[in-house]
Amino acid sequence: FLKTSIFWRYILNHFITIMTPFFFGFVIAFVLRGLIVKLKQYKISEKISIPVLYLIILVFLIWLLFTLIPMVISRLSDLITSIESGITWLYDNYAKGASFNGGTEIPIWIKSLADFALERLNDTRSYLPELSQNVTKIFNVTITIISSVLFTFILSIYISYDWTKLTTTLLKGLNYVHPRLPLFAIEISEEVGNYIRSLLILMIIKFFEYALIYYAIGHPDWMVMALFTSIGLIVPYLGPSIANVIGIVTALTLPTYSIISLLVFIAVFSNVDAYVIEPFIYSKSVNIRPLTAIFLIYLMGILFGMIGVMFAIPLYVAVRAIFRIQKNYFVSLDEK
Repeated sequence: FLKTSIFWRYILNHFITIMTPFFFGFVIAFVLRGLIVKLKQYKISEKISIPVLYLIILVFLIWLLFTLIPMVISRLSDLITSIESGITWLYDNYAKGASFNGGTEIPIWIKSLADFALERLNDTRSYLPELSQNVTKIFNVTITIISSVLFTFILSIYISYDWTKLTTTLLKGLNYVHPRLPLFAIEISEEVGNYIRSLLILMIIKFFEYALIYYAIGHPDWMVMALFTSIGLIVPYLGPSIANVIGIVTALTLPTYSIISLLVFIAVFSNVDAYVIEPFIYSKSVNIRPLTAIFLIYLMGILFGMIGVMFAIPLYVAVRAIFRIQKNYFVSLDEK
């Protein structure tokens, strides 16, 4: 197998490159399918709903590309400076507290941790000038990405229109392999679809929630922090927590009442999200215990890196659906 890797890896890499836009086009159509079906129940045909939905997505992507992303890049240096100021503020106040209470020296590990964090942030800032100097390369890469996105977008539109034919053919093919495979596919699609759609809704809610919070306290990077918090939901529990820590650290240079207000807002909104909004949006079948989610994210991150982190929960939902079907199948056999 290893001796022939030069041959099969070449074919595999090209196959992945060719199929990637088709895969993501299918994913976009899959995510939108639930909304298209609901609109169909309200007598809105696919000929109207599909173009309207994709037009909304296109407008959002254009806004993201030409408004939000440039703003995030332009504010990145200031955000790093805010984090550095926050770490310095924490360290200085800890040092003052230690000396006031009769302490002799600050523990070495605290000083080393602060120095390490400041060095890494300074290294990150050093890459920013390189980005501005390589405008031509960045522009070429951007054009390539935009072309791929547009191709994927167009494919997804055609897949949405042919969704019924494609899924029927797929289910028939799975039925030839094994009679229960179509049942697995349907159950997995419902579970994963519910999770992804619920996640997207929560990301939108989270973005507006935290944009309002950071704007209310006068945070200079309120839009960036709201975006970080929203994207952090891709990594459940850990992502939003890290975003909150960054938000608090970058707010330490603000007036005291702003810091206190931020802590109160985060505490209130975290509980509202956890006990009101999330249970309302997530169905019971999508509910995942925090310890299970954290373990899966850590495990998949070790095995497959960032891709594993992103797909950890959807994969778990899919596998759980398979086991549930198998369990119900064997229970029905026992009853018979």
